[in-house]
Amino acid sequence: AAERSPVQRKVLRVSSAVLGVLLSALVLLEFSQVILRYVFGAGMTWGADVTVLLMLSMGWLGAAHLWVARSHLSIELFDGWLARRQWLIDGFGDVLVLAGGIWLMPRIAETLTAFQAVHLSTLGVSSAIKYVPMALGVALLAVSAAAHLLAPLLVRRAQRAERLRR
Repeated sequence: AAERSPVQRKVLRVSSAVLGVLLSALVLLEFSQVILRYVFGAGMTWGADVTVLLMLSMGWLGAAHLWVARSHLSIELFDGWLARRQWLIDGFGDVLVLAGGIWLMPRIAETLTAFQAVHLSTLGVSSAIKYVPMALGVALLAVSAAAHLLAPLLVRRAQRAERLRR
């Protein structure tokens, strides 16, 4: 695996911590819901909505985290020439993720606007909040893909500058 930049290490540390907090909150919320429901015959009316927000946040942030780390699932379908050129497959994936992010962002913005007037009565907020994790996740994925695509160019530029200094 390639050496990670300081920025990548920091992003991975922060996203790991946030994912841990989200998972802990989800487990605590669901455990509380079960105890309240089966022991006391009551529940939290807002629990289901918060669970959905936590799950969406974990899914999108987790996808971006894995893309930054280059730890996403990879199926080895190719052998021979293509398998020896993993950089080509990775680059193609980055181009697809970047293009998909650019294509999706305006549509997500339209969706956020459309759901702005619909309120989640249990939380007292706009239901557009359910689309915020998607917007952030898509943006993080696209930025990560762009960074992966630009990294070789930046390394070559730094190497060239180093050669000129000698």
